[in-house]
Amino acid sequence: MMMFNAKDLIKLKNKKIVFINNNMRVGGVQSSLFNLLSKLDASNEITLVLFSLNGEYIKRLPQNVKVKSAGKLISILGIPHSETKGWLKIFSFFLRGITRLYSFNVAIQFILLFTKKITDEYDLAFSFLQDSPENVFYGGCNLFTLKKISSLLKISYIHADYSNYGGATNYNINILRKFDYIALVSESCKKQFTSVVPELTNKAIVIKNFVLDEEIKMLSDCDPYLYKNGFLNFLYVGRLAQEKGLFRLLDAFTEVSSIQEIPIMLHIVGNGPLLDDIASYIDNKGINQIVEIHEETDNPYRFMKNANALVLSSFHEAAPMVISEALVLGLKVLTTNTCSAKEMITDDEGWVCENSKEGLCKGLLDAIGELRYV
Repeated sequence: MMMFNAKDLIKLKNKKIVFINNNMRVGGVQSSLFNLLSKLDASNEITLVLFSLNGEYIKRLPQNVKVKSAGKLISILGIPHSETKGWLKIFSFFLRGITRLYSFNVAIQFILLFTKKITDEYDLAFSFLQDSPENVFYGGCNLFTLKKISSLLKISYIHADYSNYGGATNYNINILRKFDYIALVSESCKKQFTSVVPELTNKAIVIKNFVLDEEIKMLSDCDPYLYKNGFLNFLYVGRLAQEKGLFRLLDAFTEVSSIQEIPIMLHIVGNGPLLDDIASYIDNKGINQIVEIHEETDNPYRFMKNANALVLSSFHEAAPMVISEALVLGLKVLTTNTCSAKEMITDDEGWVCENSKEGLCKGLLDAIGELRYV
């Protein structure tokens, strides 16, 4: 078997490498993948196999990256259900029903029956998206990589806190056993993973997310967002999903705002399944004057440029790309104490608060206390 050293990943030359992912839309996993593809040596022959050929990052990929479709039916795993049309929408309804009645495992096995194998042979294959909890219609990269890709070495990425995200099922762990290596994005993530699956400790490696510092700085200067004068402006950038803890952030922000002399604003940049619910929550609580939702953008750095602090309220995280990106711009970060938070943020770079609404309240007060004098 070909040997692999995670530290030498971006030093690899003249290799045939394939990456498998759902899409290249704006998101933490996609950003991590784009950055890695940009860092790999140009002598490598790189193929990116996507379930759906969409996303803002595709048009910015390096020239030596060849993009391939994984197949027509499997494309429903790379696009929101609302964007499917015709017979794909019918299949989407059918397979989501199977996922609810049985599990996603049954749905992905059915999809792969109608998905052709990629005929090329590779030196390394990276399944870049971890498997989902079994009742969620999401993922599938691991099984596709095992069944439809030929490679000397196969590596599965995990961009999650494996002890908390809900996908550490016996079925998913059995799939991971078939990979040569499991890539975790921080030492803390590796520790959590090996605590759940100790028998895979020897396969667990750390490949930290890469950040394109100069590109982030350049993009932050492209039409930077101008916030209202006289306010301390907190910024959330990310997916609008349940695990992000946004409702408790809204409650904490409302509570802290009511006892502060200094006006504060929360700006939310992103998209996701909870977008409409969050907008309704803001309206119902009557906090539109202190919370503003901005449209999803492929350049969130223009919002970071003039913000006072980034805030993350997640119940669980791995090693969020958005933290590393904010720190490149010198933007302080307030985050709940998730898996890699204390590994990523030093005392002079921000605040790590208790993982609760009360913790967020205290964290906001601490941040405001420091930022008011900056």
